[in-house]
Amino acid sequence: MKSGFLRQHLPCRLPSEVRPARSRSSYQHKLILRRFFNTIKIFSMRNWSLVLVAGILLSRLGVGAVQAQSASAIDKGFFGDWKFNPARSSASPGAPPSEISKSGTRHHEDLGNGFILVQNKRVNANGDNLFSSHIVKLDSKEYPNASKNQIVPATVSFTLVDQYTTIAKFYTDGKLTTIGKRTISKDGKTLTLDETYPNEQGQAYTTHSEFDSFHAPRYEKVGFTDGDAHQAHEAYVTAINSNNLEILLDMLTTDVVFLSPNEPVMVGKAAVRPWLKSYLNAYKVHWDKPVQEFVVSGDWAFERYSYTSTDKSLANGAIVKDTGWGLMVYHHDTDGKWRVARDSWGSDRPLPAK
Repeated sequence: MKSGFLRQHLPCRLPSEVRPARSRSSYQHKLILRRFFNTIKIFSMRNWSLVLVAGILLSRLGVGAVQAQSASAIDKGFFGDWKFNPARSSASPGAPPSEISKSGTRHHEDLGNGFILVQNKRVNANGDNLFSSHIVKLDSKEYPNASKNQIVPATVSFTLVDQYTTIAKFYTDGKLTTIGKRTISKDGKTLTLDETYPNEQGQAYTTHSEFDSFHAPRYEKVGFTDGDAHQAHEAYVTAINSNNLEILLDMLTTDVVFLSPNEPVMVGKAAVRPWLKSYLNAYKVHWDKPVQEFVVSGDWAFERYSYTSTDKSLANGAIVKDTGWGLMVYHHDTDGKWRVARDSWGSDRPLPAK
């Protein structure tokens, strides 16, 4: 296995918009976020998973916890699953198809200690399948926002207006891009999102989206615990070491992304298949992948691992060994099985001398 990824530092500018008074705690919060974004490395335009993992870790450390509104301050109807209702939703003239939803679901979860998990899956008018996720507090401070195909740092802040209403502000590379009002009906059956997208010309378009409360079918049909997600790690390693292409492919989601050292990104199972076939046709492989960190969040799980690989050439019996690190994202599919959605890895051995 060859080493190295194409990596690039992306500078982050914190927004200049007026915010709450600059106390020492808020200054420290901004400083932590600035250091977080200035040190994080985006491996490729598909590696949104690293941002999400870092966001979860930051939230668990309690970044920005000072003077935060408790999640209990918002009506309990906010939490749960929501399904997009296109018949009651609309967009103003000029709204781009990328921002007009055709279908989608949302998941809101109280994680405790004031933290709230928000996951958004939707299909826009272009037919693109989109996903975003963030863990926030209702304290008007910025927290990392992760989305599919993310290539620049993004943050989001939530402000509590009253028990039924919050204001969310989204920033991309330090620039305010969206202001959204979220309102829960008093009967807890409807979630309304009214969002405004300002542009540099001082104009704006708006979208109005309504969601109906529902109990996600996947939880009715298939129950799971965090332990089930952890078992996916063992299942994946077993599949690799089986040296069986079909068994290994069954452990991957349809839209899986592989980030292999010194090779182009592979997007989708159809792209990964020939790469795996070539690898398994050339070597009898064995991988040990000790888990260094594992976080479960709803239908997603995030793993940081180390590895030792032993590849025996089927042509001449030569042994190739390597050690390194990796970052993996698992997804809980609708059939109840956890599968690998993203896998990125790289050798920790130095490059050979030129």
